[in-house]
Amino acid sequence: MVKIYFKGALVKIHKRAESGKRSTDFDDYPKELAPYTLRNPKYQISEGYIRANEIGAFIEEILTGPYPWHRLRSAQKILRLSDKYGADRMAKALTKAKAYSIYDMRRIENMLKNNVEDMPLEKDMVQLELDDPKFLRDSLSFNHHKQEKGQ
Repeated sequence: MVKIYFKGALVKIHKRAESGKRSTDFDDYPKELAPYTLRNPKYQISEGYIRANEIGAFIEEILTGPYPWHRLRSAQKILRLSDKYGADRMAKALTKAKAYSIYDMRRIENMLKNNVEDMPLEKDMVQLELDDPKFLRDSLSFNHHKQEKGQ
């Protein structure tokens, strides 16, 4: 048994854990940190929607799948960045990130640091012209399998 004292007063008792194991009582965490400590994806998603629909939808997308806790830190980072830079700027940055299929938090944070979330998407500015198809190849030119003789 482990007894924890503060200034001579007993504040907590934990049963002895097996070797290599932890004994954590989540009720001991401050209420505002509990959702982070419990790794609750639903909390992150709902907090995102409170800030902006785009933020909630982005968090929901990255936390969808069989292992949502794999991207939980990314969701937490999005919420912290929206607190730091504002929900409106974060929503614009995530919209742009989604358009470019960017899911790396450092790149999204750099968008906010460099104030580029309002810049128009390059996809809208660039128009591909296929009038000069000098690099256009027939689909068979990408077939790397050799044909056997007699076929």
